[in-house]
Amino acid sequence: MKTAFLIKYAEIGIKGKNRYVFEDALMKQIRFALAKTEGNFDVTKEQGRIYVIPGGSYDRDEVIEALKRVFGIAGICPVVIVEDHGLEALAQVGGVALLSIPEFRGKTAVYTGIDKAKFRAMAKPGDTLRLEVKFVKRRGPMAVAEGVAWVGEQKAAEAEIKCMVIMD
Repeated sequence: MKTAFLIKYAEIGIKGKNRYVFEDALMKQIRFALAKTEGNFDVTKEQGRIYVIPGGSYDRDEVIEALKRVFGIAGICPVVIVEDHGLEALAQVGGVALLSIPEFRGKTAVYTGIDKAKFRAMAKPGDTLRLEVKFVKRRGPMAVAEGVAWVGEQKAAEAEIKCMVIMD
């Protein structure tokens, strides 16, 4: 888990095929503004969003003030980036359950989507997760399952998992 800033921009978002040029220019200006502040920052672009990820200690107010002066920024949102492997584990259990059906033994399963994901409680390092998957719909090599992750007696996460078997 790490803290970061999500940078929202306005008119750049409606640009056409040259949008990346404007995003790159904005990222360059953000780096220039942050060079004057204390701390190291990684400015990245992922899926149409710009993130400022601090590396080490920094003065949050100073960073926000520096970012406020960058032309093109419409909003600065403090965020927490969390890497969660719980849903991936649920999806893998769904794939294993699908492969336990005799006609699919020895094949390869992939998950095609996760919907209706809800996080109910935090699982901490060292906690034991109990993963339960129940198929609610199956047609041929495709299936939809409801998955639940438990930490002790508390429901930690739930999701609808879509998976399929690749037929050779």
